[in-house]
Amino acid sequence: MQRHRVLLPWSLLTLLMLLAACVPAGEIRTAEQVGEVATPRFRIVEGQTRLERFDPPGAGAAIAVAIGTSVINENEFPILLEEIQYQVSLRGKPVSRGSMRPGTYVEPGATTPVSWEFETSLADDPELLRAVVRSFTGEPLPFTVSGELTFNSAAFRFTTNRINLVEGELRPREAVVPPQLRLVEKESLAYLLNREMPVVRLVLSAHNPGDIGYFLYGKDLRLEVANVFVATDDLRPVPVPAGESTRVDILFYPKTHSLSEEGRAALNALLGGYPTLVSLSGTLGMDVLGVDAFRVPDEWSVVGFVTSPREEE
Repeated sequence: MQRHRVLLPWSLLTLLMLLAACVPAGEIRTAEQVGEVATPRFRIVEGQTRLERFDPPGAGAAIAVAIGTSVINENEFPILLEEIQYQVSLRGKPVSRGSMRPGTYVEPGATTPVSWEFETSLADDPELLRAVVRSFTGEPLPFTVSGELTFNSAAFRFTTNRINLVEGELRPREAVVPPQLRLVEKESLAYLLNREMPVVRLVLSAHNPGDIGYFLYGKDLRLEVANVFVATDDLRPVPVPAGESTRVDILFYPKTHSLSEEGRAALNALLGGYPTLVSLSGTLGMDVLGVDAFRVPDEWSVVGFVTSPREEE
């Protein structure tokens, strides 16, 4: 980070006027600036600067960013860091702006922490959205924080022009985390569309405990009723935002003519309204905006009891 010289809001005339107000008239003959006033310098704090959360399109197309810095006072006098008017840009595109008032004194050579945390939607910026996605494949996402600083010494207030305060690269905080799945028993049921077409509807809750949103999809999901296989089906992609839970509905259409005797008996018990054990297994994947896909570990399964309403006699 290059060192900036403050474009002082006080000219020599202003300085003379201020000095004249502080000392008896006639004692000061001349006033001369003998050194530069250094603006506070910002340095990135590793581990506190990262892309904290990303939800792909369909799940919000939003990101959460944290930029952690430390600010050092390189002057020979203490300063009060009063105000920061800032703008954050990703790949040169502004994504957040605002102001903060740290209100902290910084001794000569000392540091103080300053951080930026914000969320923004990228739904209207496909180019920047692709750049964010590429960061999950190892390509860094460059950022810049620019702005105007206001800081005070014992006698003066300084305001800078707009300058680059800090710049660096954002990287995701963690990898994709598999969902936590459970069966919503009260909403799952079996019923007949007609005498020849039974339907088993399983309602799942999929919670994403991580900081990266994705689309959850499934292939050849296997439904067992009373530990007997009755049907398979696929799960179309369902958005699961970071840190949130999503309802997932899966419909199975067992083919009764191809079931074993045990399978038909188990299905009939479920359709008859008896509490019946069901289980779901198979292949699940997590798709991060089509850039990369991750497989849910094979040991996942969902188990619970389903009680369908009995038909009135």
